[in-house]
Amino acid sequence: MIEIDEKLVKKVEEYEDELYRKIENKELTLCEMCEDVFPYKPQKRFCDACLKRRRYLRQKDYAKRDYVVAKRKTGSALSKKQEYDLARRNEWKDKNPIQQKLCPACDKMFTPKTRNPKIKYCSAECRNLKYKVKKE
Repeated sequence: MIEIDEKLVKKVEEYEDELYRKIENKELTLCEMCEDVFPYKPQKRFCDACLKRRRYLRQKDYAKRDYVVAKRKTGSALSKKQEYDLARRNEWKDKNPIQQKLCPACDKMFTPKTRNPKIKYCSAECRNLKYKVKKE
């Protein structure tokens, strides 16, 4: 048979006693699912890992319900929405064309490639001229 060290057994029993004493004094809590020990918080019965697992299972169960599955959009409904959005976007672009701006470095009118309001210069060369003038 296996010989068990009495000192080791005594230590384990002391640790168990201390653990249960801390649980009774509400310093620690025992998880109801996995029996893991975590710091005491009022009305908290499960550890974080078990809460995460329960939440995942609840969401998974909800996603399988018939009325939730029926609400999901089909591929054709999504493609119709994409077509509608594209048409609206193109309509808006036609109504609001990109406006020409005046380059402060070379005094030329230019049309930026995007609608970004921060674009002030017609090219990188003009932008660099601005920085050279500031440095000198």
